[in-house]
Amino acid sequence: METLLRVWKQKKQNKEVTLIYSDTEKILLNYLQENKEITFRKFRQIAHISKNKAETILVKLILLDIITIHITEKATTYQLSLDNK
Repeated sequence: METLLRVWKQKKQNKEVTLIYSDTEKILLNYLQENKEITFRKFRQIAHISKNKAETILVKLILLDIITIHITEKATTYQLSLDNK
C-alpha cells in the first residue's frame, strides 16, 4: 500500500519522472516478460535491493505506465502494462 500512496502523491505533485534503466530495472522487466506478475517481496529477492530502492523503482515504473499495480485480498502484485506486453 505504501507504493500506491507514493504514486498518488507524485501524480498530485505533477513532477517529471526520470528513470535510469539499470540492471535492477532490467531484472524486473525481464522477469515480468517471462512471468505474469511479481510481488514486492519477490522483486526485492531477485534484485537484491532494499525496500526503499524497490519501492522507488516500482513507483517510477507505475508513473511511466510501464507496469501496473494490482491489489487483491490475497496479495499486491505488479504486471507489465497492457501497452508494454
